[in-house]
Amino acid sequence: DKVHLDPQRGMHAEQEYVFFGPPPRAGTRLVATSRIDSVHEKVGKRGGKLGFAVMVTEFRAEDGTLVAEARLTGVETAVSGGADR
Repeated sequence: DKVHLDPQRGMHAEQEYVFFGPPPRAGTRLVATSRIDSVHEKVGKRGGKLGFAVMVTEFRAEDGTLVAEARLTGVETAVSGGADR
């Protein structure tokens, strides 16, 4: 399934990097692969629906070794008036 987020109602909520060893040096070639890790909804403090999507990007060295992982959380607010997205 595809995740559809409206950029006019979306915002960057959180980003985290995890390194599995020392950070790569400048000029190191890495291969990045991204995937949607999770999608969920919850009710915000003001009663509207919030949609969350977590994207994970793995960065691997040319030999396939996992070097780093980035986790980005995006959030989308409900349409004005409380309508579903």
